[in-house]
Order: sequence, then C-alpha cells, then structure tokens
Amino acid sequence: PPNAFSPNAAKEEDREFRIYAEGIVDDGYKLLIFNRWGQIIFESKSQAKGWNGQMKNGSFAPAGVYVWVIEYYDILGEKHLQQGTVTLIF
Repeated sequence: PPNAFSPNAAKEEDREFRIYAEGIVDDGYKLLIFNRWGQIIFESKSQAKGWNGQMKNGSFAPAGVYVWVIEYYDILGEKHLQQGTVTLIF
C-alpha cells in the first residue's frame, strides 16, 4: 500500500488512498481510516472506493499520519487483516 498521498496531487490516481489487488473479493472487504485519537474518520466496503482525505463530515482531515486497517477475503475464502499508516499531505 502507498505510505503517503495528496488530494491535490497532479495525477488523479495519486489523489486517494486505496488498497486493491487481484485476488481480493469485495464481499467482506472493509477499509478503515483512524485519526490519532482512534476515531474512525473513513470507511469503505469496496476496493473501488478509496480515501480522498475527507472525514465523515465532509471536511478535509488535517495533514498528518493516519492509521489504516483493512479486512478482506481472498479468492480462496481466507480472511486477512492488515494495518499500517499513511501520511496525508497537502
């Protein structure tokens, strides 16, 4: 997964944080983004929808480091859980 992105990036594909790969099924997919206080500020249930830097209320999150957690099933039906950090840059 990327470790940084900017909603103002020149390339459109660099304007959101998405985790996608072949072999991941959308059924059971969940991407969560947390702020520094552990609050969920973004949730996606499809790998086609990534985080564009906006919080649930529609305003942009402040620049900084955010924790992501992803749950998904692969094509063999095995469940996976991964986490990491991403830096939001403006």
